[in-house]
Amino acid sequence: MQLSKNRLLCVWLCSAAVVSLARVFNTADLGYELPTQIQAAQQFLAGKGVSIYSLAGDDDLAKPASLCALTHFPAGYSFYAAALIAMGASLATIIKLYGATGTIVGWLGWGALAWSFFNPGLQRGALWRWIACAAALFTPLLFTPPWQDTDILFWAITPWILLCVVRAASDDFPSLRWFDVAAGVLCGVSLLLRHAGLFFVFYAAFLIICQSGSRLKLLLARMAAFAAGLLPFVALQVYARCISPAESALDVVRPAGLRTVAERLWEGLWLLPTANFAATWWMPHQLLNFFTATRQHVAGLLCLTLAGWIMLLPIFAKRIGYRGLITASRDVRLAAAGLFVSLPLFLWVWTAFADYLYVGDERYYIPLLPLFVLIVYALAVPDPDHSSKMEKWIRRIGLGYLVAYVCSAAISVALLPMPGEAGLGRRVKLMGTPQIHHWPSMKMAYEFWPARNYVADFLKKNPETVLVTNHEEWFYPDPGIDQSRVRRLKGLRATYVSGPAHILIAVQDYSVGPLQSVSWFEHYGQVRRGDYFHDLPEIRLLKKFPEENVKVLESRIPEGTRIALNKESAEVEMK
Repeated sequence: MQLSKNRLLCVWLCSAAVVSLARVFNTADLGYELPTQIQAAQQFLAGKGVSIYSLAGDDDLAKPASLCALTHFPAGYSFYAAALIAMGASLATIIKLYGATGTIVGWLGWGALAWSFFNPGLQRGALWRWIACAAALFTPLLFTPPWQDTDILFWAITPWILLCVVRAASDDFPSLRWFDVAAGVLCGVSLLLRHAGLFFVFYAAFLIICQSGSRLKLLLARMAAFAAGLLPFVALQVYARCISPAESALDVVRPAGLRTVAERLWEGLWLLPTANFAATWWMPHQLLNFFTATRQHVAGLLCLTLAGWIMLLPIFAKRIGYRGLITASRDVRLAAAGLFVSLPLFLWVWTAFADYLYVGDERYYIPLLPLFVLIVYALAVPDPDHSSKMEKWIRRIGLGYLVAYVCSAAISVALLPMPGEAGLGRRVKLMGTPQIHHWPSMKMAYEFWPARNYVADFLKKNPETVLVTNHEEWFYPDPGIDQSRVRRLKGLRATYVSGPAHILIAVQDYSVGPLQSVSWFEHYGQVRRGDYFHDLPEIRLLKKFPEENVKVLESRIPEGTRIALNKESAEVEMK
């Protein structure tokens, strides 16, 4: 039986629909990003701009936090959430609608892109048809990005940008400019969702320049159409910044001297092997950690990574029979393969001008999933025109990769209904969250946490209380709580507290220490412990929740008293 494009897309969409339904009827989970952007949506509807209360607070812990512009994230998700809040949607509805839309749109786009890679192999025999079907069936079930942040739609846009830019360059439609406009719109949406969307703007513009060649008139026409789709979204972000408070929250890029830039580039260079995540994302954790490790291994891993990515495009171009930049940029397969070189380099350069090592964060390579499987499929398919020893070895290695991928995915799917730990890890992949104990449910996951409910009720009954917590996402999007009095433990700015004040400390304790000590997660899997509150008077344990490992402490600061906070802290590696 021939596998047509529509049948292949049907397999992708049916699998994606199963994932969407499973997650829609699961409790909605929250990370750090969405609560912050949802609060910005609430402030926008209240006429205060796209702003949030400062997470770090002021020097005085007892002083209510001031509003500041949300610049750490673009305004796109906040505008989306504001529209649904205005229509009366619940918090769970906001999260699930966004996630389900990203899942369906994303896998539809990846299915359409996959056809370009799979089509030659589908004519070669039953083995290649079965591999294509297995990839279409298993990949959405186990490797759909989580819904706790904006990554899902950001990932979903990737194949559509490539398809639109390449379709716009088709010689059969020389006067068609709507695909360039659509590419601009999609890049604009990605830019409104994450600052990393700037990469897609640059990459799409690069493809348009390559496709146009020396035809200046065509280049100007296409760039104008692309800008027509992009600029309204840039204007929307500028508008959001103009109506927000002058003070910014958590700037993404900060000025740096030449020496600092050089130091960051050097540090980021050793993190480039993280880009291997885009090829090894489906492997067991032991192999995944080996291929993406940086400082744990010798420089050879870095050299192998750089050589592998740099060789990827020439080998793939030769394999599919294309030469020349203009011709290559018009083939969606090579345009997609170019992401494996350009995205890590973009993140590396971006790292040089920021306080965060973006190049070493696996989440920024999520837009490349499952692109490498498609590329390897195209490399592994037998081709009588390429019979050199190198081509034969590439084909064998590629076939081994594909078989291992399909077998691993099939085993994982078979283990989904298994009880205990054997099936739990797979169900977590399917649901995109470890909060799967209350399925089916339309509630937020934190509504089942006794510790969170206890603290939320306490704050609503005592609105003057200042809360310090390492789980601000439990409280930050709740309009019934005074958000100006919620402090995030990580990055806490306060150095003292002045009375009268009522302080509540609700922390999930990750390290062993005295009652007053608190701990929180830093970047790269580190736990930091602090004794900030050691000198607070009459600090007492209100309640302990052993199952959740949460302790709730209380302290009352008398009027006219000023207590210094101990800002010295010890860093502990997480085991």
